[in-house]
Amino acid sequence: MLETKDLAYSYDKTNWITFPDMSCSAGDSYLILGQSGTGKTTFLHLLSGLLKPMKGDITIGGKSLSKLTGGQLDKFRGQSIGVVFQSAHFISSLKVMDNLRLAQKLSGHPVDDGRIKSLLQTLNLGHKESALTKDLSVGEKQRVAIARAVINKPAILLADEPTSALDDKNCDEVLDLLEQTAKDANSILMIVTHDNRLKTRFKNQIVIS
Repeated sequence: MLETKDLAYSYDKTNWITFPDMSCSAGDSYLILGQSGTGKTTFLHLLSGLLKPMKGDITIGGKSLSKLTGGQLDKFRGQSIGVVFQSAHFISSLKVMDNLRLAQKLSGHPVDDGRIKSLLQTLNLGHKESALTKDLSVGEKQRVAIARAVINKPAILLADEPTSALDDKNCDEVLDLLEQTAKDANSILMIVTHDNRLKTRFKNQIVIS
């Protein structure tokens, strides 16, 4: 369960960005829409715990993010929240397997090579497990980023503008991938975007303006 209440944030303590109240259950999918500059990425950063609310609260699985210390929040994020950023950030000197092992270690989970290999196979990346991430194509990096986001079976899967630079065919493939991986993990899926092509695929939509 994910809930937001009276959520607001300001970068200068003068101009405030306010966000709608919402309540989501496991397995729900949401599209967060809005033009550039309206606060969509700020909303994602708040939901992921990368920013702390300045007003209001975010509750995930009964835990208030505002009440967690820095260390507690880092651990909780690693265990419960998966994020697919616009640009994939990996340790380029490490292989794909090692990047995913690191994601498990940092969250406090035991390393599970079987799960990693299975996930890579599902994402058609089994042949890339020993490749350095810097040698992957853009599409392969994107799929590894999705693998990293779901490796710990997070309660919430967040994706920031995952389709904005893609043609229609690749857009559909990425959406299929996100929806299937979220379904497999019974995660809440939230896609933050200004890509209007996605509107027809998601019943639950929130517009930030």
